[in-house]
Amino acid sequence: MSAIEKIKAKARADVKHIVLPEGTEPRTVQASAKILKEGVARVTLLGNPDEVRKVAAETGTDASVRAAEASGAAPQTVGAAAPQRARPR
Repeated sequence: MSAIEKIKAKARADVKHIVLPEGTEPRTVQASAKILKEGVARVTLLGNPDEVRKVAAETGTDASVRAAEASGAAPQTVGAAAPQRARPR
C-alpha cells in the first residue's frame, strides 16, 4: 500500500468536514467531487450555490457537495442528483 493510500485509508476511518474557499473555481469543484467519491471527507464549498451548480454542470462534474455563501446563509447541496436544500447537521 502506497503512502497516499495509507493516508486515504486513515481519512476514511475518521471522516472529517472540510470547507473550501473559491467554491466557484472549476478545479475546486472537481476536487471536491473526487474527495466525496473517495469517501475521505465531507465538503462544503464557499460560494453562491447557483454559481457552484453552474460550474459543476459546465465541467461535467457530479458535485453533490454543500455550498454556502460567506454571509452565513443556510448551506445548499448542489449536484445533478442532489436535493435543492440540505438538512442542517
